[in-house]
Amino acid sequence: MPSTERTYELAEIREALGRARGVEAVVGCQRNELREVWYHYEVLGTVQTGDFIPINPDFTGTRGPGKGCPSTGIKYLPKETSE
Repeated sequence: MPSTERTYELAEIREALGRARGVEAVVGCQRNELREVWYHYEVLGTVQTGDFIPINPDFTGTRGPGKGCPSTGIKYLPKETSE
């Protein structure tokens, strides 16, 4: 849940995202704030007409599941809206 007060652990965020989709997610942070979420897919057929099959990411040769994220103290801030 977005909050200006609470912070989260990377493992906690990834576990919640994985539970929601059934596959692992990769997250990206800037200044300890959650900014991006990626899910990976295999495509059977063409991009235009194929089936997208959710898969777990392959972290071989990458910086891991939390690009730029600390293991604790991650902020998930509410979106600001202008009226």
